[in-house]
Amino acid sequence: MNRKPIQAVVTIVFLFSAVVVSATDWPRWRGPDRNGITTDPAWSPAALKGGAKVAWEKDVGEGHSSCAIQGNMLFTAGNRDGKDVIQCLNARDGSEIWTYSYTCAPGNFAGPRATPVLDGKNLYTFSRDAKVFCLN
Repeated sequence: MNRKPIQAVVTIVFLFSAVVVSATDWPRWRGPDRNGITTDPAWSPAALKGGAKVAWEKDVGEGHSSCAIQGNMLFTAGNRDGKDVIQCLNARDGSEIWTYSYTCAPGNFAGPRATPVLDGKNLYTFSRDAKVFCLN
């Protein structure tokens, strides 16, 4: 079976960037309570009336990683040029703050399969080949 790697593109909609970044951190996949629901009291479903508004879009490479957010920093992972790359982006405009890359064999498809996790001080990620990284 020929599988094409899935292109991971981080698309931050206006609602998500305005609510989560300004009021509530999103430290792991599915959020602070691991249920995919924000607890931000300022969030309103009415903000989606007429559809979401894209604030910015960035190609972060291939893979299957969601985002973690702390303050104005968005963390995600992708695969570029044969290396997995952990990325810290400015959540407001998508500009790159820093990256950390490591070699990782592609397996059935290129790219990470895990979302970075924050504990308030450190960022953790797990590679396909069982390497755990703690970034400060």
